[in-house]
Amino acid sequence: MINGVFILVEDQYSVGDQVTIAAISGEVIEINPRRTVVRDGDGALHSIPNSSITIATNRSPALRRLHIALVVPFREAQRATALIESVVAAMPGDNVLRTPRIAFYKTIGDGDVQFNLVGEVRPAARWSIEGELRRQLRRRFADERIEVRFPPGEN
Repeated sequence: MINGVFILVEDQYSVGDQVTIAAISGEVIEINPRRTVVRDGDGALHSIPNSSITIATNRSPALRRLHIALVVPFREAQRATALIESVVAAMPGDNVLRTPRIAFYKTIGDGDVQFNLVGEVRPAARWSIEGELRRQLRRRFADERIEVRFPPGEN
């Protein structure tokens, strides 16, 4: 029971979070001082005694994090910054917890600049919001005749 109290007091995970506990991955359905109940991807319920939990991985915070990398020619960096800011400012806010912003940018390759956008969204909407933001950025960059690339593996 002591482990369960620490789990609850330290808010290590909550009902609804996506976790891996005792080699079981899934959604937390219930937590009490004695046990944690997790529903796996197949729908099976696993009742895990809190006393047997030595490592718990909570993936829900990572699922909220939106990350998009995009690359433009260096000569267009200033215009690209303004364009990115205008696109993210127009995003609907229902599922956006923290508006995406340019976290950093760096010069890469032969005079290109990579912008890295980060924000926070509701986990269930992450993929649709990232996809829509990429579409909007691609469309606006095309309208302005600015070459843009979304590097594979960077998002």
